[in-house]
Amino acid sequence: MTITYDRDGILAEIADGQINQRGIDAMNGWLARGDGIAVYANVEIGHPEAGHRQFLSFGSTEAQIESSDPPVRLPDIGSKINWRYQLRGTYKGEAL
Repeated sequence: MTITYDRDGILAEIADGQINQRGIDAMNGWLARGDGIAVYANVEIGHPEAGHRQFLSFGSTEAQIESSDPPVRLPDIGSKINWRYQLRGTYKGEAL
């Protein structure tokens, strides 16, 4: 089940994901152009990075994921193989 985050919820995910100000600024850029934020988590039990989160933009041709609804499994992007990462939730709203 995926979550549609409110502002407090996405801020909690960002804090748990240990995102710095530079990352928050990038996310605010995504939101300013009308994109959303997709939150993916490593769900492989026993993996050393289980629970690790990745944040990607979605919703436009400029986004990392161009579709209006991000896929359940994080696509392989660049040289990263991302099958461990499942969609946790999305956020489209005011700046962070």
